[in-house]
Amino acid sequence: RLVPRMGLADLLDAAARLARAGSPLRVAIAGEGELRESLAARAAEPDLAGRITLLGRVPDEQLPALYRAATVFALPTRALEGFGMSTVEALASGLPVVATHAGASGEVLEGIAGSTTVPPGAPDQLARALAPLLEDSAASADARRAARAAAEARYSWDGHVDAVAEAARQAIAGHGAGPARTGSGPSSSGPPASRSGASRSGDSRSGDSR
Repeated sequence: RLVPRMGLADLLDAAARLARAGSPLRVAIAGEGELRESLAARAAEPDLAGRITLLGRVPDEQLPALYRAATVFALPTRALEGFGMSTVEALASGLPVVATHAGASGEVLEGIAGSTTVPPGAPDQLARALAPLLEDSAASADARRAARAAAEARYSWDGHVDAVAEAARQAIAGHGAGPARTGSGPSSSGPPASRSGASRSGDSRSGDSR
């Protein structure tokens, strides 16, 4: 979405710095929102003219081709960034990611060689982080391989199935390990709801394991 919290003005400022330094970069921005006109005006200024494309809304079925056409994915969010599905999609497409410390991006990118985070609202640091990834070098090729490998290791369907199965085994084992109750009274004759409550707590543990 083209809204202030996404930090897209910072991305354009970073792109201008890179262009002035001689980078042949091109920037494609997907989405619609209230900042479209101001971003278009900034993109038309001499230091960015011809380098920025505002794509508008991109249908889901076209996203894979868009990712494949890119060299690096930037997420310059200023605030309120959650898990970041687009970040994972980029990694799965073999794109290194430069994001900000805002929200969960740091956790998603932790330990992925070549992908990194910078402070929000810092175009100069964003430009410095993007620069080596835009070069046709062994380091940028390594970063692309690391991005894809991380996505496969952390977010593949097989990995999620295994994690859910293991969490379920742990939940079942924990449910069966409770102390036996004897005698009469509420502890032995209470409604099944008390047992289903234990089952729900087991489900919450499996969510944490994922």
